[in-house]
Amino acid sequence: MDINILVQRLQHGESFQAYNSEGESYQVNHPPSHLSINAAKVIVALNSQVEQLSASMLSIQNQLNELSDEYESFKKNKTTSTTSP
Repeated sequence: MDINILVQRLQHGESFQAYNSEGESYQVNHPPSHLSINAAKVIVALNSQVEQLSASMLSIQNQLNELSDEYESFKKNKTTSTTSP
């Protein structure tokens, strides 16, 4: 389930069409409870934190890759300069 749909349902409740035994349709409304509204707030806050941590991890991974490339280049240059007369 998409997090936005979940949060929307928790914050606003949900409505749907149901049918009675005679086949007549009627609307069923489930308003949000205080608990579901608070749960939606927590989910939104946690999702924001997860997105920030994910961006930080990606940045750190990119830095690590750059450092690894620089190290390999340094090591290759050092080996080349050491073996050259």
